[in-house]
Parts: sequence; C-alpha cells; structure tokens
Amino acid sequence: MVLSPKDIVHVAYGPRVLDFGKVSVFSTNVKSFCVQNNLKSHIQVRIPVSIREELKHSFPASQVIPPGQTGGFDITFKSDSEQTFTQAMWFQLNENHKLKFLLLAEAIPIDVGLSQEKMDFRFNDYVLDPTLTQNLTLTNNGNSEAAFNWVVDDKEPVFTFNPAADTIPPHGQRNVDIIYTPQQSNESSYTALLEVRGGPTKKLLLTGSVQEAKCAFSTQKIDFGSVAVGSFVQKVVTIKSLGPNSTVFTINSLPPGITASVMRSRLAVNQSLDITITLRPTQAAVIQSQIVCSVRGMKTQLKLAVKADPKIPQIDFRADEGLDFGKVIVGTREYRTLRLVNNGTIPATLLLDLTMIPDFTLTDAEHKAIENTAEPEDDDNRDGVIMVCRDDNDEDDESFEDIDDGSSDGPLNAKKGHQYKLIVKEKRALTCCLTFTPTTVTQQPHTFPLLLSLLGIPVSETSHDLMKQVTAEALKPRLVLSHTVIDFGSRVVMKEGTSKAANTISFRLTNEVEGDLEWDLVPSDPSLGLSEIFRVSPNSGTLSSGHTTSVQVSFSPAEVKPYQMKVGVCLEGNREAKYMDIFISGQGANPALTFDRREVIMPTVPLEVVSKSTFVVNNEGYESLDLKWRLPGGKWNEQGSLPISLSFPDGSVLSHHHPQVVVDVTCVAKKPMSFTASIDFSDDEDGIFSIPISFASDNSVLTAYPYLATHKPAEANNGNGYAISSENDRKPLVFKAGEESSDGNTTPKLRSEAARSHAGSGYDTDQTNTYKITDKLNRKAFTKKNAERLKNWLNQNVFQDAVEDLVLGITSVHGKLFVETIEQLAGRPPPGIVKSEKLTQMNRRDIVMAELKQYEDSIAFLKGWGAMLVDVRAEYMLKFEDFQRITGVYKGWGGGLGASAPTPQTKPGERGKVRMGERKFG
Repeated sequence: MVLSPKDIVHVAYGPRVLDFGKVSVFSTNVKSFCVQNNLKSHIQVRIPVSIREELKHSFPASQVIPPGQTGGFDITFKSDSEQTFTQAMWFQLNENHKLKFLLLAEAIPIDVGLSQEKMDFRFNDYVLDPTLTQNLTLTNNGNSEAAFNWVVDDKEPVFTFNPAADTIPPHGQRNVDIIYTPQQSNESSYTALLEVRGGPTKKLLLTGSVQEAKCAFSTQKIDFGSVAVGSFVQKVVTIKSLGPNSTVFTINSLPPGITASVMRSRLAVNQSLDITITLRPTQAAVIQSQIVCSVRGMKTQLKLAVKADPKIPQIDFRADEGLDFGKVIVGTREYRTLRLVNNGTIPATLLLDLTMIPDFTLTDAEHKAIENTAEPEDDDNRDGVIMVCRDDNDEDDESFEDIDDGSSDGPLNAKKGHQYKLIVKEKRALTCCLTFTPTTVTQQPHTFPLLLSLLGIPVSETSHDLMKQVTAEALKPRLVLSHTVIDFGSRVVMKEGTSKAANTISFRLTNEVEGDLEWDLVPSDPSLGLSEIFRVSPNSGTLSSGHTTSVQVSFSPAEVKPYQMKVGVCLEGNREAKYMDIFISGQGANPALTFDRREVIMPTVPLEVVSKSTFVVNNEGYESLDLKWRLPGGKWNEQGSLPISLSFPDGSVLSHHHPQVVVDVTCVAKKPMSFTASIDFSDDEDGIFSIPISFASDNSVLTAYPYLATHKPAEANNGNGYAISSENDRKPLVFKAGEESSDGNTTPKLRSEAARSHAGSGYDTDQTNTYKITDKLNRKAFTKKNAERLKNWLNQNVFQDAVEDLVLGITSVHGKLFVETIEQLAGRPPPGIVKSEKLTQMNRRDIVMAELKQYEDSIAFLKGWGAMLVDVRAEYMLKFEDFQRITGVYKGWGGGLGASAPTPQTKPGERGKVRMGERKFG
C-alpha cells in the first residue's frame, strides 16, 4: 500500500543516529531502533541489515506493526577487525518508501592488562618445594571475552604457566600461576609472550635465581644382595651438603618396591642427613635401577645405583603322619610335628592362617604356647622364630570364667584362631607342632588343607609343596573335665609358722556315658616329688551316669621357682592307658606390695592450687601388715622436704580381708617447681616397694595450659575459672577470675581450702589410670590445630629443616631433628647422641634401646636447664610400633620400662596390679 506524504508524517522512528561508541573487536553490541505506527492501518517495516557483515546478527529484519503500536529492532554490531564504522541505513515502509538513519561505531583491539611486567623468583631459605610459584593477574579492559595463550618455546621450560591458555570474561580478571623450576643454570631469564586474540601481544620479563649448591651421597651404589620376596630390607645412605650455601634436595624417582624415609629436606652448609632406603620386593626379578635426586642450585642430578636379587625362599615342608590326628576326645589335646627346612641362602618368612579354625593352634617343639607378637632380637643360635600376628584393635584372645570357689581363673578356648608368622633362617630347620584341641563333637572326620604361604606372595601362587592335608575327628568324651589346664600363676611361698591357707582351684568331672564310670587321677612322674606342692582331692571315685563331682587342686609353693605337674586321668582302673592328661602349673613368689599403676603423675597446676590424685596399694601375700610410708627427704610416716601429703581414707592396714589400701596424695607449691621422686612403702621384713610420683607447678601459661584449658572462663563457670592478664611490660600472670593482684604482689590470693581443692583437682580423680587422665587432658588442651600452629612456629624459628608432619619429623632418622633442635636452643648438644654409623652394626632391639637412652639423656639435659618435663617420658619419642614393644604392650621383648615401670599384670575382676621392680631390702 502506497502512503501519502501526510501518512508518512504519522510514522515516527528513532533514534536517527545509533552510535555504539568504542567497542572491542569480537564483541557483540546491541542497540534498539523503534518505529511507531500512528496510522489507522497496518504497516510493514523492513531494515536491510545484510548490506554489512557487521550487522548480520540484527533481528528482526522485517515486521508488521499494527495501528497505534511500536515495533522494535535490535541492531547488532560485531566487528572482527579494528575499524571506524559509519553506515547510512534506511528502512522501507510497505516496500515503497525509504526512511534514513545513521549507524556509528569504533572497533578497537582487546586490551588485556598484566598486574606485573617483571617478575623475579628467588627461593626462601626454608622453602622445601622444588618449584616456586607466583601469581599474575590478567585484566580484560574490553567488553568482549578475551582468549589468550602463553607462548613457550623451550623443550624443558624453566617457567611454566597454569593455565597456559584460557579466556577472560568482559571487564573481568583471570589469575595465572607462573611456576619456576630451576634447571641446570643458577640464573634464568626469559621473556614470555602473551598472545591475545583480537589484541596486541604482551611481554612479561621473568627472572629466577638459586644459590649455587653441591651435594653428594656417601656411596654411589646400594647392593641389597639376595632378598626374600615379600620381606623388607633396609640400608642407610647419607647425603651431605658440600657447597657454600644451604640447599634443598628432592628424590624425584624411586624404583618399584623401594621407598625412602626422607623424600625432600633442607641441608644446611656441611650438614649430613641419613636416609633409610627400604626394599620390599614383590616378585623374583633382579633389580638394577637408580634413585634420582635433584638438588636445588646443582647443575647435575644425583644418582644412586640400586641392585638387589629378590628370590623365592626354598622351603621343604615336612609333617608327621601326614597330619592325621585320628580320633581325639573333646577337651583333650593331640600334637603333630611340623618341620620347615630352609634350603636356600636367605631367611624365609611364612604365614599360617588358623583364624577360621580356632581348635587348631601352633606350639613350639616343647608343646609350649606361642605368645610373642613382636620379632625378638637377632639370635644366631636360634633356627627361627614363631610369632602371633595380632591386630592392634583385637582384644586379648584369652577369656576367663570364675571357678567354683572363685579363688582363681581358668582359661577357655578362644573364639577366634590366630594367624602365625614363621621365620626360618637360611640353611636351618624350624620345628613346631600343630595342636588340635577340640571343643565340640564332629559328626564326621574334619578334613582341610593346611596352607603355608610365603610372605608377600599371593596364596593363589603358593607352591603346592607348602600344603598338607589335615584330618581330625572330635569324639564325645566319656568323662568330661571342665578344665584340662590349671595355672595358679604367681603365688606366695608358704612359710613355717604361718596360717595362710593353700591356694586352691576346683574343676568338675562329669560322666557322659550310660552306667557307672570309675576314674583315677594319677601323677605322670611321682619321682618329681610334687605331691606336697600340688595336692589333688579326691583323686579317685565312681560317677553315676550324668552325675558330676568336683575335684580340688591346692598349690603350696615351697620355693621361689616355677612348678609344673602332669596328672593322668585313667578310667575303669586301667592305669596303663591314660584317658587324658591334666596340666597343672604355678610360680612360687615372695610376698610383695603392688600398685594399680606404674607411676603417679600429678596434674600440673598454677601456684598455690591443690593437685590431687589417688592410687591403690595391693596386698600380695601378707597376712596382716600396717603400711609404713616414707616421702622424699623425710623419715618413715613423717612429712618430707617436698610439698607432698598422703592420707589413707580407709586405713593403712592390709590383710586377707582387706587386700587393698587407697592412698590419697596431694601436692601444692608456693613457688615454681618440678620434680620426679619416689614414695616408699615398707613391710615388716624391711622390704621396700616404691612408686614414682611426678609433679609440676608454675604460673607460666605454657606450663599450666592443660589446667587452664580444662577450666571454663569465669563468666561461664560462676567465677571459678581463670583469666590471663598482664601489667605494663611484665609477662602475663595467672589470676583467679574475679580477683585482682595486690600492689607489688605477683601471686594470686587463695580462696577457701574447699574451693582450692575443687579447683585444683579439676580432673576426673575417680579414674584409677593415670595415663587415661593425662591423655584426656592432652586431647582437650593440645588439639590438632594447636599442633599445626606449633609446627609452623618451629619451622620458622627453630628447625633447620622444615617438616610437613611434626610427629613423623621428630621420630624419623633416629630422633636427629629432636637432638638438633635441643642443640640449637641450648647452644650445645645433649649427651648420649646416637651415632648413625654405629646403628648400622646393631640389631633392631639394640637400635631402639639406643634411641631410648638418647631420649632419656636429652630429657634429663633439658630438666637440668629448668624445663618442666615431669610428665614427658623418653618412650613417648619413639615410633609407635617401638613404643608398643618397649612398654610391653606386645609380648616378645619383655622388660617393660625397666625396673621403674614394668608391664602391667592384670587379672579379671581385680583392679590393675603392677609390680614396681624387684624387692629390695634396706
């Protein structure tokens, strides 16, 4: 439809000039263009946007506008090149009339700014990382997305970028990590190019430098020789700094099956560091490889040749009678001998899993139970070692039940069997016994394969030569015994003139067959003369079908020594053929006093605050004894020179009817002090039994921190808490909340005795285990966050070599970091430092004992300089597995903590008893 000039006047449009201004190339820019229809009829409007490439994204190209309505057009401008854009545009009405408007734009390059134009990389002396990273910020000043990439020409670039290519949003930022990896040259300089799509290339000057360094290994080659597959062997190699500057080394690569105790560390000038290299081969293949180590500031890498010849041990497995146990009566034992012959030139370690068949166990050649769970020290006179593989979380495998008279305890079979580790030395033969102790009747003979597997080799790949077929059948007994093993344990020697009753244990006999059953109990070897030591009553009788009788065994030791006797059970008067055996044992011992803990560790408290604890003295064999006690520096039953007080809330007399005495101990100090002393107790025969006591008191925040951490602030604890305050430039003092220090007085005032005692105990004094109390306090006072802060402070201010794990750093390399730290703080080394060259000549036990002695001397050295370390023990510094062995948590080494802290010996139903060393006479 053709419009008249008057009609065209009623069509309004605008803006007449669309100016996009300055825009970035590749950006998409949109402005609105409107046409208003004031006519009474519809109009068609079309804009020819296709006349320019930059406008092709405009929309819509055409539309019909109803009367009285406004039509909108999105004019889109996008340029792929830098230019000044001017375009006379028009739109057509009903395809007959053209109306003009103007488009203007200036397309400019994308501008990406760098936060820095020059970056210099220099390692801090305590940075252990092999690389150094700095951050660069890229800013896009344009209104289009900026795609960028870094140009790197070198095959092994010193500087790398992360990300190397990316995009930046309009008017946004992107952070780039620039990583400096020193190569052979100590000085590096490089101009990096940043290419931006649609913008100019930017330059960034990068420089890096490291101090010249030189290191060397103590040897060029480690030869492990022949090693059993699945075992592990360790060698110690020393790396030493030979250059003029401190440096950091990093072990880059290790051959398969090889680990290093230190993968990265700092070396000061002329400093040496021992690295333990551990080989755990998984297959029988010769190892000839290298350990590659990079040293910061050293042009060449250190290489350490490694050679080993892993072999599969050659074991000849022999067994008596084909391991056919035949028919065994429930409750009795039958043995079959196993003989393992190592024909090879390397020790062999084998595993035997009996966890699913608890009726079968291993014993030694003398039919003694296997109890040790830790490898003992080397002994060339032994053919091998048998040990129990026990999970740390497992409870003791022996359970107990009360005997008829409640006087003792009898062992029952464990519900779960054991896994055993057998170590056979080269060219030796190890003999042991497989023991069958049936607990239930089997309907048919039980047959299963007994499989010995070499450590580190999958069971599926184990040789069939290490497998034997086991056959056994458990028969219903004619006579059932409640116990076939009776162990009295340690009992006091009977003396003339005493009225002490003999120690007794009862067991039951039950007739399980129809008809009467005649029985006799006959000592296997009457010539041993044990009839007066072990008495069995009655020793014969007749039982009706289904009836039960009780037999009492008494033990009256005459000397301090072990006693053992085997009693045969005979039926129907036939003493030539024993039905089964009963094993009776006991240990004669002198009367003694024992305690419910190794030592008394008093809670550390501020000055003039009462610290309280409780322990128990146990009677071990005295008919009646009024305890005499002696405090450090004092006489018997009198106050000593140290601020220790004892009280006996239930009296101090021990007897058969009163076998325990509770002792309350309190300490309160008016001046800073720290001590470890002994409280002595005496019997009527001048036997002295001592228990160590440790106490510390100070107003130092660090010393008293466990106490402060367990007391809430005053406002949350009704005024009973503590607060830390300072006065002028003086060090912080500890004050009771709500109290003020008097002029010139640095000691806080005391409240009432009752309030002091309550605040001073502040701990769960109902617990009888000192270590549980200490552990509870430490867990609350010393959190993981606190340990991390301590590590960071030590790394920055004390340690020559920063550590990532504080505990691992202190316990590794035989405590070298611990000793070096003491030397740095004290100005001289502590005594008794372990020499690494001597350790290589020691066995495992001697190494641990040498480390323990080193820590004892170091702690004593610190105490001599005033360190309050009364609750710190040398064994705490050991590795956890060594700590378990040395404290007697695992059997096998024995000895516990020495005479001052032996291994606890507890019995069910009783409070823990600990014998504090040997009996001594004064």
